[in-house]
Amino acid sequence: MKKILFLFIFLIPAIFANAQFTSDMVFFSSTNQNFFVTIDNARVNSYPANKVRVNDISAGIHNILVTIPNNAKTMLVLPVNVPENVELAVVVSQNQLGVFFLETFVAIDYSSNSLNTDPTIVPLPPDQNNTSSGFCDAPMDQNAFNTALFALKNQDFDSDKLIVAKQIASTNCLLSEQVKTIMLDFDFESSKIDFAQFAYSHTFDPQNYYLVNEAFDFSSSIDKLNDYISSLD
Repeated sequence: MKKILFLFIFLIPAIFANAQFTSDMVFFSSTNQNFFVTIDNARVNSYPANKVRVNDISAGIHNILVTIPNNAKTMLVLPVNVPENVELAVVVSQNQLGVFFLETFVAIDYSSNSLNTDPTIVPLPPDQNNTSSGFCDAPMDQNAFNTALFALKNQDFDSDKLIVAKQIASTNCLLSEQVKTIMLDFDFESSKIDFAQFAYSHTFDPQNYYLVNEAFDFSSSIDKLNDYISSLD
């Protein structure tokens, strides 16, 4: 009995030394493009998607490869450091030259139950509306937009997504391209029209609002949006 007890006590440090502290990773595209994810030479998703979740990743350095189908500018991301006990959001973004890159931020800290999905950044003061730049003073920072987009993508239903989307638009100043990105995440055309009409008066560059037309599935939706904008004049 003493021998067994001694063996158990001897093994305790080894057990804790080999304990793995895991995290989760959520990959999503800021431009709603589909992609493949490979982590440490292991393909994660069998089919391209614009959101990929990976659970129980060990904390530490991992090599990430993101592949955009039918795109010559495949993106190789060298080591990404995954913290312990968090949900790490990984945003697949694209710069003005068309080059893809990754941005990461901790979306949830499991150890403290801290959820970083509040889309509210800094509301604009009322006297900044209707300036010469558009309907608001300064466009939403891309990092803040990515955080807000993560909160939107965490919703399962269009009705909930629409609530979050309107929260984002009402407390921030969006670019037309950002409005389009949000619209692409809706499943129903009615939600896209509803948000496009709401977001118009919260847009930094309304002269570029034609960009949101690319998010619609039907030309009749473009007509409805144009009629709405014309009614505001």
